[in-house]
Amino acid sequence: MTFIQHIKIWQDLIGAMIGAASPFVLWWVAYKYEQRRKYYNQLYGIDRMIIDQINLIGEMRNTISTFLDKKIPELISNINAEKTGAYYVGPAFIPLFSIRPLTDNLSEITTKSGYVDNKLAHCYKLSKDIPFIIDDVRRQFDYTLEINEKLSLAKLNSAEVQKQSYVDQLNEFSKVMKKEILETNIPIYLRLLAKTSVAVTQLRQDGILRWRFRHKKNNFEQMELYFESDTQVFLKKIEATFGFQILASERNEHDVGKPSTSIIAVPSDRYSDIVSFILLSAGSLLVSISIGTLPHGGTTGSYSIAYLKYPILLYEGLFSILIGFLNQLLDKLGELNIFNRKVVSVAVILVFIFMSFIIIFA
Repeated sequence: MTFIQHIKIWQDLIGAMIGAASPFVLWWVAYKYEQRRKYYNQLYGIDRMIIDQINLIGEMRNTISTFLDKKIPELISNINAEKTGAYYVGPAFIPLFSIRPLTDNLSEITTKSGYVDNKLAHCYKLSKDIPFIIDDVRRQFDYTLEINEKLSLAKLNSAEVQKQSYVDQLNEFSKVMKKEILETNIPIYLRLLAKTSVAVTQLRQDGILRWRFRHKKNNFEQMELYFESDTQVFLKKIEATFGFQILASERNEHDVGKPSTSIIAVPSDRYSDIVSFILLSAGSLLVSISIGTLPHGGTTGSYSIAYLKYPILLYEGLFSILIGFLNQLLDKLGELNIFNRKVVSVAVILVFIFMSFIIIFA
């Protein structure tokens, strides 16, 4: 069997294999695309739930703050304005506001990232605790009013002593609410929601493969530090939107030695562009060989006339493809501003391996 016949046999074999595998490959690609679409829609839905929870908690926090800063002082002012010798048992109410936990199915969702799943589980747990905390606050306030009413009606203390005791209880209630709820519980929860949203957003932008490659050497503690700067930026947006500070002292403590406004740039799709470019070029070359078209042009007929008559043209064609591909690859790297030695080296090695495979088996 001559060299030319050997090439013709391999050409027919590769073409037959590609033709037979095409339906399966197309089905597999469609299936993977649908799975990928569902996965990214799921991440988008999770991010929307987290943002909704942030808005809900921010509005709740401002409602409570308004109650403590305005309604409680008004109530105290009314108590002090009561005439000497008279008891004060006027009503007061914590304003109504919506508070709901994250949906139950969030605890069953997997994002394929242990770090994000852990964050979501923590968010879900705290979201379940918040309504109980608010209910407990309402009970404590109602209990304060009830005790004052009972003591006033029983007249166990003088009116002035009882009114001063009532004022002290209201001030203590306001102090505890500000310290435990407004300055501790809510900021901690908002900080967790912000960091989770940042992580989910980057996972959605990166995709699970690049995410795993980026964080393959990072434990949870290192990933916490990695997302810290973007979390600070997000927290500043929340502060600007709702007009209050979130753990300012903790933020300064974490950012010792670096500006608090530092931002980790959102990763672009530069590397996926490079991978797509390489795969597209490689696929085009395979198809060209399988149907008998190479740089010197023509169809299978001209292939047999040119390349089978002059086999050296086959290698010349492959070599010209390699040179052209490398030139285009370098142009692509220049466009994307990726002149990293490691990236270029890996790309060139992959090209040479691929071209060597084609030359050997052709």
